[in-house]
Amino acid sequence: MYLTKLYVQDFRIFTQNTWDFDPGVNWLVAPNGSGKSSILEAISLLSTTKSWRADKTAEMIRFDQQLARVYALRDDGLRLGITLTPGVLDGRKTSVKHYQLDQARKRAADFLGHLYTVCFRPEDLNLITGSSSRRRTYLDTVLLQTSPPFALAHKNYAAANLRRTKTLQDIRDQNLPPESLNFWDEQVLMHGQIIQEYRQKLIDFINEDGPDHKYQLVYQPNLITSERLADHRAAELALGHPLVGPHKDDWHILTILNHRPQTDLANFGSRGQQRLAVLFLLLAQLHYLHRTSGHTPLLLLDDIFSELDELASQQVLSLLPQQQTFVTTTAQNMVQLDTCQKIITL
Repeated sequence: MYLTKLYVQDFRIFTQNTWDFDPGVNWLVAPNGSGKSSILEAISLLSTTKSWRADKTAEMIRFDQQLARVYALRDDGLRLGITLTPGVLDGRKTSVKHYQLDQARKRAADFLGHLYTVCFRPEDLNLITGSSSRRRTYLDTVLLQTSPPFALAHKNYAAANLRRTKTLQDIRDQNLPPESLNFWDEQVLMHGQIIQEYRQKLIDFINEDGPDHKYQLVYQPNLITSERLADHRAAELALGHPLVGPHKDDWHILTILNHRPQTDLANFGSRGQQRLAVLFLLLAQLHYLHRTSGHTPLLLLDDIFSELDELASQQVLSLLPQQQTFVTTTAQNMVQLDTCQKIITL
């Protein structure tokens, strides 16, 4: 599975643009601010239905426009499309995203699973030492592409947790009775347990069947059970926000020597060790998506070579020909002509 063409309309800085791709390595070479990352964002959007850059859908729509469109063609002729809106068109409320396979409208759940991607950006080099939110996103980005039950639970949990937070605040302010929380407790419990089950399975897969047994991921779920919800209710009411659930999960990574866990890389690993471990995590995503979907995922590399040392750069370069790959760079001299299939300048 690979992309042959991408079309965008009023997406980010682009008005109407079309790019043709080769099945091998596609280098996007241009100065900063030219829209290289936006092309990768558009491809990733068609894969996960989410942006790794925008907090709100409207941020992806070109200034002063009502909507944006992103379409792509797979090598088998299937057309994937997403139309983005700010939630209002011609004064009427509408969904912020509309999905299409060929000419047929689809739900997000039915749209997912038709394109698989792994994206690697400079900020991912801080994955191990950065925020727990970023580490949760590492897991969820893979699971959203491969597991419809997870995708549905992820969406429903986020909505229920938001409503539960508002209910906690209303009860605290004496605008609602305490029993108003019961329904939302049931909702976050049901969907939260599904999320944690799938996250645990993914981490188990990486540890048992991953590309390298020099590392071990340790899941730290903030377990959501009816007992823990009851135990934390008084504190949550006092604070006005939830304290229990997968939105507070985390994980950390250890080095393995002689089959025994050794160094917690977040606290004791060198910068070089941490970066090599991040490359392991990139490989783990590629490996998992290939094993579970039966397709080789696309690899999206957004201006990462400027942040890697020579050893890490060589490891990444060795990955390029193994799948359709998109690499952004500002430096023409970074293009590896022996592996290059196509150079796209913006």
